Amino acid sequence: MQHSKSYIMQHPHLPFLTGNNRFYLVVGCYPIEELKKFLPQAISIPGDELMAETYPTVKKVEGMHPFMLQFANCHNVHDLMAETEESDSSRSWVIPDILEASFKQTSTKSSQELEPFFAQMFINPTVSFSYFNQYRFYTQKVYPKLVLDASPAYEWCYKDSVIKNDENTFANYSEYDFSASQVMTFDTYFHPADTEK
Repeated sequence: MQHSKSYIMQHPHLPFLTGNNRFYLVVGCYPIEELKKFLPQAISIPGDELMAETYPTVKKVEGMHPFMLQFANCHNVHDLMAETEESDSSRSWVIPDILEASFKQTSTKSSQELEPFFAQMFINPTVSFSYFNQYRFYTQKVYPKLVLDASPAYEWCYKDSVIKNDENTFANYSEYDFSASQVMTFDTYFHPADTEK
């Protein structure tokens, strides 16, 4: 056991958790000025040229920054806050006064890969911000087995902003395997060699 703990500490980006999942992915936009207010100091918003090169399928919306929303569920697992309705080709989530989202699959033939915006998002470092005002980072990878186009409708009330679908919105439905590394601090994630000393 001690050897396992030591190995994990020396290889922080190796999978720490594995499993399978089903999800709908959808692109949204958030006001850049509002986003800057709660980003950690070490993280900045990439410029227009880098965004266009990295995410070529996402249309630039003036004053807004694209992000990915992920609605996922495991088999026979759901949270108690959300009221759900589900069929073989559709699903909805409702958290009163906070979130309403519904998806309907619009294709029947599976593609081999996620839409490029979503695929790139999983390559990027994943950051989470906790209620304790702590940022944590981890590496995750997804291995899609089924990818279908989907029609999204969502409205999310967050930090005095209303984020919802529009004419630029697109979505995927996917069933996939995944892996995730352990959760790390900024220094451990980006400078693992320094933290081993």
